Amino acid sequence: MRSIKYFFIFLIMATIVYLPSIVLADTAQTTKKTAETTPATQKKTGLQQSQTNLGKVTKSSGLSFSLESTIGTVIKGALSLVGTIFLILTVYAGILWMTARGDDSQVEKSQNIIRASIIGLFITLSAYAITYYITNRLSV
Repeated sequence: MRSIKYFFIFLIMATIVYLPSIVLADTAQTTKKTAETTPATQKKTGLQQSQTNLGKVTKSSGLSFSLESTIGTVIKGALSLVGTIFLILTVYAGILWMTARGDDSQVEKSQNIIRASIIGLFITLSAYAITYYITNRLSV
């Protein structure tokens, strides 16, 4: 049981460490380039400046640089991570249930984890569907 706990802790820590490289985090070189802005772009504020900086960062990578699609991608990535966490919780609860050996308190605990995971997964899928719908409407 202790090894399963350490495995999940390791999995969560590895996700935290490697997540920035997965979502193409900003590099020092890109930050240096965006710091050297021209006077014309310094007059822009708020979303205009964000749009300009995003265009500079994604210019050489070939990625889309619309602010709406970038926000949608970040939200989809976060929702995917939350869905993965719920999947891990469901697997953990299933293992807990299988190793209960007739202990009613452990079976009840695992059933509660599974119920909470299913409810959380439903909420996550609903949020994903809403985000998908809104980002498609914004990018039209």
